[in-house]
Amino acid sequence: MKGLILKDLFVLRGYVKQFGLIFLFLLVWSVVVKSASFMTIYVVIIGSSLVMSTMSMDEAVSFNRFALAAPIDMRTIVKSKYLLLLVLVGGGAVISGFLNILLYILPVGMEAPFDFSGFTAVIMLFLIANGVVLPAMFRFGVEKARYINYVAMILVAALIGGGFFLLDEIGISGEKLERAFNSWLGIGSVLIGAGALLISYFVSVGIVKKKGL
Repeated sequence: MKGLILKDLFVLRGYVKQFGLIFLFLLVWSVVVKSASFMTIYVVIIGSSLVMSTMSMDEAVSFNRFALAAPIDMRTIVKSKYLLLLVLVGGGAVISGFLNILLYILPVGMEAPFDFSGFTAVIMLFLIANGVVLPAMFRFGVEKARYINYVAMILVAALIGGGFFLLDEIGISGEKLERAFNSWLGIGSVLIGAGALLISYFVSVGIVKKKGL
């Protein structure tokens, strides 16, 4: 298990420069617009999308066929991808949260830091989206699942934006509602996200068993 995750992390080193430049741009942009919200969310998106990149590379070199020649079964490979997702999203969340607070402390005129409960709610939505995409990747392959990923991300963005728009239309302040359920929102987001990933994991295991991999 540890070896599989390390293998994926070494593979992802090739993306460091590419995403580093994008992140640097977002960091500067956050200072310009006085808000780190977009940067914070984008870091989580990067973390979740990199799992698809590792699976695409695995398909390109038929890694799963090679791995099954060793004392590794598909259940272990599936589990390693879900753990990798948690490592990447968790790492991205810690980095973005730290930078969010740092930018607020520094004298650059930033708005209030991204609220913790709102942050966990956003992470939960992206974990649910990945919970849909990962079984699709094991079932249909990365290229076909990529379209499902696009749809899932668009739905997440629409859900976040549409939710606040709907609240404004009916005269309810999204920020006041968030503050009213602040503690429950954070706890609920963690539980829902964890539950969605657990269900997704068992679905993925069922898929690889039926495919006979």
